[in-house]
Amino acid sequence: MPFFPGLDDTIRLSMVRHPCRWLASLYAAVKEDSLRGHEHVSRAARLAESSRNIYEFLQDYINLMPGYYTDVHDRYVADAVLRVEDLPEAFTSFIYAAGEKDMVRYTMVCGLTPVNATDEFYNVHPSLWDQIVRCEQDLCIAYDYS
Repeated sequence: MPFFPGLDDTIRLSMVRHPCRWLASLYAAVKEDSLRGHEHVSRAARLAESSRNIYEFLQDYINLMPGYYTDVHDRYVADAVLRVEDLPEAFTSFIYAAGEKDMVRYTMVCGLTPVNATDEFYNVHPSLWDQIVRCEQDLCIAYDYS
């Protein structure tokens, strides 16, 4: 049985990521030139591209674009939103709850290890992290990020 057999049965699923990690990944992707064609992040990508380093990017983001990631996320219409940090367990629970018990066995993922977009980010002063969380406060509260 297909997971989404028809339009009437379609479930729109979205993913959300901690804003600090999203910004780190965005910065790394821009510096690696791997964001071509992703217009939904063009404004933040241009800011990252013009930054000399991740610290400058994050400070400029705080000063010039507070709430941008929340706004980008709010543009998506979804029936359910899963946190990236909770995958694959969250997806497995989701499809099980959606009645696709047979599909659960195909979604088991073993041996995945997280890959950080940029190790530089994790050396950022905690106050900068806190400022980003405050900039994206609505999203952080909605998805239990701190």
